[in-house]
Amino acid sequence: LAENKMVEAQQALETFAYDRAAAAVAQANEQYAQLPPEVRPSDLIDTYTSMAATGLAALDHLEITREQSGNWADYADTRSLALAAGRDFAALGDTERRDDADHLVRSMDQEQLRIVLLLAALAVLAIGWLALRAKTRGPRPLRWD
Repeated sequence: LAENKMVEAQQALETFAYDRAAAAVAQANEQYAQLPPEVRPSDLIDTYTSMAATGLAALDHLEITREQSGNWADYADTRSLALAAGRDFAALGDTERRDDADHLVRSMDQEQLRIVLLLAALAVLAIGWLALRAKTRGPRPLRWD
């Protein structure tokens, strides 16, 4: 039964179902705990547990990134989370979710660039208006009352 759970965990990891993998590994670990230590596949259990935990954490990071992507006060942290999630998904071979994380990073970067360009355009307009106003006003006559 424990071996079946490990096979289930492997299949879940191959289909990137990290929650199912974590549950299957936990169940297998409970069953293997009743056996002598030399029979347990401890390295494999640790590897599967680590992969499932990494996948679950990356999913959490991706979800947080989606929620906070419009909040420019947390732009740097949100972008870092999206990059970390993308790296984790890439390490796990989950290309679909890696692409989702990359898309979020690109869209956040594009929005940031739009804001910077808009502010630069506003600054150029303000400077132009001030220069034009100073030029058209001309000198004021002095009054010695």
